[in-house]
Amino acid sequence: MGADLKLGKITSCVGDMIIVPSSDSEGISLKSARGLYGKNVSVNKLNIGRISDIIGRVDMPYFVVRLSGKFKNPDAFIGKTLYVS
Repeated sequence: MGADLKLGKITSCVGDMIIVPSSDSEGISLKSARGLYGKNVSVNKLNIGRISDIIGRVDMPYFVVRLSGKFKNPDAFIGKTLYVS
């Protein structure tokens, strides 16, 4: 993907996963969202994990990101902007 793609702001954290609603995303359709499955994601150029699932309504899915094991306080990511790298 050349440049990083902005997904949106992280809204919640559940265990070792974070949730990003697609409503914050610009121009990401369900079809293109499916193509992001398994891609690495970052916050401030720091790779934090991978998109592990896409859930919710078809017209407004949510991205579920499984964090890599090195993060002790995933709640610190809430409110940060997430990018696909």
